[in-house]
Amino acid sequence: MRDVPVGVQLYTLARELLEDYQGTLEEVARIGYPIVEIGGPPAPYTAREWRAVLARLGLSAISHHMDLDRLRTDLDRAIDFDLDIGVRYMTCPILSPDMAADEEAYRRTADFLNRTGRRCAERGLRFCYHNHSFEFVRFGDRFAYDLLIEETDPAAVLFEMDAYWVTHGGQDPAAYLRKLGPRCEILHLKDMEKGPERFFTEVGEGRVDFAALMTAAAGESVGTFIVEQDATRLPTGFDSIRTSLRNIGRIKQAIGMGG
Repeated sequence: MRDVPVGVQLYTLARELLEDYQGTLEEVARIGYPIVEIGGPPAPYTAREWRAVLARLGLSAISHHMDLDRLRTDLDRAIDFDLDIGVRYMTCPILSPDMAADEEAYRRTADFLNRTGRRCAERGLRFCYHNHSFEFVRFGDRFAYDLLIEETDPAAVLFEMDAYWVTHGGQDPAAYLRKLGPRCEILHLKDMEKGPERFFTEVGEGRVDFAALMTAAAGESVGTFIVEQDATRLPTGFDSIRTSLRNIGRIKQAIGMGG
């Protein structure tokens, strides 16, 4: 089974980044993550400084979660910035949850995602949409998430599927990954506690069947796993990403990934 490399979404380390941005990146590299996805607190770096820091630490930045307002109002300069860093994917991290019951708003959103994705493609970037669980509201016989999948252009819009939020929406992440097929090139690994609170937990510590999900990913177009955790019960975000990486290694070994 082919291996899939593992990175970390920097939003997971929001507190640590606010305290010491560069020191946090250094610790990410020491823990063993070769890949980062930019997100969370704004970085105190120009694109040139980003390139220098990443090169010094042996890290690569695969994706950038770009603020929705900037996608709407300043897209070309945002693309310039990401191209200068060397990012491969620009990702829309969230829509407004208050549109959850508005089917026409989702249709307009699909059009916006198409336009944004086509401009990114013209400039040499891939464009992704990252889901939450509010997209699992039904309009007739389909979810809003399915509307976005079906009414966006596969050549312009990819989907960065988040395992926690699909589970939170009452659906099976492995099944949705197979449905997305080649349109999911980055997969967010995020787990859910087994109790009624459904709080976030480290990968492999909760209810998501990551053996099934990672096996499905190996048969699809997923090129990178990204660990993301919105909050942790552990003392620090570093404890969280260290635990997730260790568990991912264990799961990979159990399913024969990379072997």
